[in-house]
Amino acid sequence: MPDDGSARSQQPVHRRKLTGGVLAVVGLLLAAPLVALMWVGTYSSGSPRLWGFPFFYWYQLLWVLVASVFTAAAYLLVTRTGTVIEVSDEPEPGGPEPDDGAGR
Repeated sequence: MPDDGSARSQQPVHRRKLTGGVLAVVGLLLAAPLVALMWVGTYSSGSPRLWGFPFFYWYQLLWVLVASVFTAAAYLLVTRTGTVIEVSDEPEPGGPEPDDGAGR
């Protein structure tokens, strides 16, 4: 039996519909490290020192760890919340025809 891709097009695609609140939290989680590190005036000093390292260095290193936790939390929010919906590759009846990329 030849594989013409028709079996794949008949299976629905599962996607998540996220609420605005979840998207806002995800945006804040991803933006917080960027804002914190671009605001250089908050950490451009040598004191307090931690194990001999000036504040300037250990603050940035701390944000590497915090950013990875925030990114993981954002990923989990996007992949585990929201309503699962099925999206079909089939065109809606009476809707526009799909573009085949021929550039007519």
